[in-house]
Amino acid sequence: MLTLSLDSASLSDGPTLEYSLSAVDAWTAALGSAPSTSPAEGPPGYDLQMTVVEWPGLKMTVPNDGSATGRLFVSSPTVAGHPVVTAEGLSVGSTRAEGVAAGAVDGFDSTELRLGFRDVPGTQSLQRPGETGREYVMLVLDGDSVKSILVPADDYSDL
Repeated sequence: MLTLSLDSASLSDGPTLEYSLSAVDAWTAALGSAPSTSPAEGPPGYDLQMTVVEWPGLKMTVPNDGSATGRLFVSSPTVAGHPVVTAEGLSVGSTRAEGVAAGAVDGFDSTELRLGFRDVPGTQSLQRPGETGREYVMLVLDGDSVKSILVPADDYSDL
């Protein structure tokens, strides 16, 4: 089982995996196959200086300079034969009701749920003016089912 947290993922029978470019070899060993990689595309005229590392069902976008934690996007309930769950046991395919029962709250609109909040000192929330920004696990919904998971998501960046 691959369990997701805000800082890393862990395999029940293996290592803790960071969301970073330097950890791609560890991810490759854990998942048993090499990923595809490509430069992250931003808006026209904006160079993101990030790399997209992708396996079927899992995509990680990481800063090229290693300056910050990357973001993990999961679109399948299993990746390379490993069930993928949040620390609360939620996965792609979980229901809205299961998310709420695990402590998730509505996000910006009805297409997402958020859980596992953590304040990020030195940031300012774009959704809660005057308050400190937060990171969280985002459950992206299609109707009442989780269609993907983004970790860490936040309310202080706009790209």
